[in-house]
Amino acid sequence: MGFFKSLKGKVDVGTSDQQYENPQYTSGTHDELSAANDKRRMFGGSSRSNQPQAQSSAPPCSPPSGPPPSSTGKGEYQPPSNPPPTSNPQPYHDWTSVPDTSLLPPPPSFPSEFSPTNNASDEAADAAYQWCAQFPPYSPVAPSDSLITASNNQQLILERPEPFARSASLTQPRPQVFHIRTKPHHRDVVSLSNLPLYFAAAHHPLHTERPKTIYFELLIIKLADANSAFGIGFAGKPYPPWRLPGWNRASIGVHSDDGRRYVNDSGGGVEMLQQPLVAGETFGVGMRFSTEAKTDVTVKTRCFVTRNGSEVGGWDVDEERDKDVGGGEGIAGLEGEGDLYVAVGLFGGVEGEVRLSPRDWSYVPEGI
Repeated sequence: MGFFKSLKGKVDVGTSDQQYENPQYTSGTHDELSAANDKRRMFGGSSRSNQPQAQSSAPPCSPPSGPPPSSTGKGEYQPPSNPPPTSNPQPYHDWTSVPDTSLLPPPPSFPSEFSPTNNASDEAADAAYQWCAQFPPYSPVAPSDSLITASNNQQLILERPEPFARSASLTQPRPQVFHIRTKPHHRDVVSLSNLPLYFAAAHHPLHTERPKTIYFELLIIKLADANSAFGIGFAGKPYPPWRLPGWNRASIGVHSDDGRRYVNDSGGGVEMLQQPLVAGETFGVGMRFSTEAKTDVTVKTRCFVTRNGSEVGGWDVDEERDKDVGGGEGIAGLEGEGDLYVAVGLFGGVEGEVRLSPRDWSYVPEGI
C-alpha cells in the first residue's frame, strides 16, 4: 500500500501547474514523508526534499581578537638605506669593442659602363686599343737642366693635334695661356703639352725625398650645345690623338659634360662633380705624388679637382677598380714612374682658355 502511495505522490508532485496556482491545493505531509521513506527503502541513500534544510548546529565563527595589522608592520619590505647607484648598468653588448669604422678604407667607387651624356663609339675605342698596342708608351726621359726649369715654371706649349679641323683655332694670347675655339660637331680630339709637367727622372719623390704636385686650370668660355664639352687631365705619350684624357692608358681626366672622372677608363667613368660644368666656370685638375713608397718605382698618388677656386674632391690613383677596366693595363704610368703631360681634350663647338701659370689660377694648391 505504501508503494502505491509512493506512486501517487510521484504523480501528484509537479504534474500540473494548476496545483501550484491553486492556493487551496496542499500536498499532505504524510504523502511526502511516505514517498521519501519509500525511496530510501528501495534505492538507499537520502532523498532531497522540497523542505528547507535544517541549520547547522555548529556555533558561528567568532571575529579575531585585536585590531588589524598595521600597514607599516615590521614584516613588510623596507627600501635600502644606501642611495641608488649613480651609473647605469653595463649594456648587454659592449659596443665600445666595435672597431672605429672611420679607420677603415673608403668603399670603392664603381665605374659606369656608359656616360649619361656623351659616349664615343665602340669602333673608336677599339681603334684606340689597337693604336696603343702598336705604339707602346715612352720610357722616362733624362731632361736637361733647362727643360727641368721650364717644366718647374710651367713654361709649356700646347701642341696642335693632327685631327684638329682647319676651322678650329689654338692660339697663345699671352705666356702660359692658350685659347681654344672649335665649331659645332667637331670630332673628339686631345692636345698635349710639348714637355712633361712631371718628369719622372727629375721629380720622383723617392729620388728628391720631397712630394710633387702638378696642376692647371681651364676657363670655359662657351659650349655650343649639349654635345660639346672639354676634358682636362694628364697623360703619358704617345696618346691616341682622337681620345679624351682618361679614356686610355697612363691618363686621367675630368669631363665637363657629365662631371665624371676617368682613369684609363673607356666606359662611363666615376661620378665626381654633382652638376656638369657650364660656360663661365673654371675647373682644374691636379696630382699629388707623395713620398710614401708603394714599390721601388711607384709612390702613393692622389688626384684632386677644383671648381671655381675651391677643391671639390679627389681620389687615390690606386683605388680599387675592376680589373677589366682599361683593357687590363690598370694604372701603369700614373704613380710616379712615368712622364706625364698636360692633356686638354674636347668635342663639339667649344671655346676656352687653358691657364698654366699660378698667377692666372683661381686656386693655387700647396706644393706648387
